[in-house]
Amino acid sequence: MMELIVLKERLNRALLREDSVIYAILFGSAARGEMREDSDVDLALKLHRKPDLMELGRLASELELEIGMPVHPVDLDDAPPPLRYEIFKEGIVVLVRDETQLAEDKARAIMEFLDFKYHYDIMAKGMMEAIRGAQSRSDR
Repeated sequence: MMELIVLKERLNRALLREDSVIYAILFGSAARGEMREDSDVDLALKLHRKPDLMELGRLASELELEIGMPVHPVDLDDAPPPLRYEIFKEGIVVLVRDETQLAEDKARAIMEFLDFKYHYDIMAKGMMEAIRGAQSRSDR
């Protein structure tokens, strides 16, 4: 299995050839140092323009050729708030062309997650109360 530092270097080298990439963050099992033989490499990408599936597929293929492993590219702008938060919280930056954009996106991801979490917690509490109520009615 590839060492994290080698993986970062190879990803960086490949991403430097991609002018559309503003920054890239390695996340998931590779970033946690928990890769297995069957793991893919999760890579969050911030691009200058919204990529279509063909563009993401092309990027994945280019990166896979460079590192010799399957790559799962994630468009950060399409990622749900909990995933974006997790990426910024635990991910490893592989390439940055615009530090300001990275910092702004990180701050926005944290704020959106906290807003999302507040509403999610309220919804989850309501669901648990409804389940408990249904159980107590069925126990009668």
